[in-house]
Amino acid sequence: MFARLASLFHPLGLLPRRLLIALTCALAPLGLGTLVLFLFSFTRERLLGEIGLLIILFGCFSVIVGFVYLASHIRVSVREGALTKRQAGFCGLLAGALLLVNFPMAGLYVSWGLEIDSRFTVTVINDGGAVVQNFAVQTPAERTDFGPIGPGRSSRRVLYIGREGALTYELRRGGGQTTGILSSYLNVGEGGEALVRVGASDEIQISE
Repeated sequence: MFARLASLFHPLGLLPRRLLIALTCALAPLGLGTLVLFLFSFTRERLLGEIGLLIILFGCFSVIVGFVYLASHIRVSVREGALTKRQAGFCGLLAGALLLVNFPMAGLYVSWGLEIDSRFTVTVINDGGAVVQNFAVQTPAERTDFGPIGPGRSSRRVLYIGREGALTYELRRGGGQTTGILSSYLNVGEGGEALVRVGASDEIQISE
């Protein structure tokens, strides 16, 4: 299959060095960006976000280099008779599209990264022996209910902070109600995570 695709670029079915460099310049930023975004979605490590920005800069430079090598490959191949003008045009169109796709993909990856970074994830674990009738988190903009949580069970929600302020919680179990502060202050769009453990006597342990 690879040889058949390669024959569209070169009649011998082999990718010449200049074309190989051009395709590498197209695919390397995409591969690195995908890997960094995948890791960031699980860890939300700030360093990965900075690495992602560096990959975007690298991608811009890589695309320019790729077009230089692609143009050189087409010019030499046509001059030496290795490719017809029609084959050269198809080669330039396909390889050029691979290079240019880096720009919309970079924008898409940035928007995904910002969306991931703005998530505030709350996980509630019921360590007690009775059912938690409800655990609710109140942001400055909305209330999110976690629903009944059985003994030894957990519930997880993703919140988006639409207005700055504090995050408060409300716990209902066994006819009683407990309220408190989950996070004292969050800015608009600020992400993070909180782990809430509900003990047997309704004691709350919060770790961020």
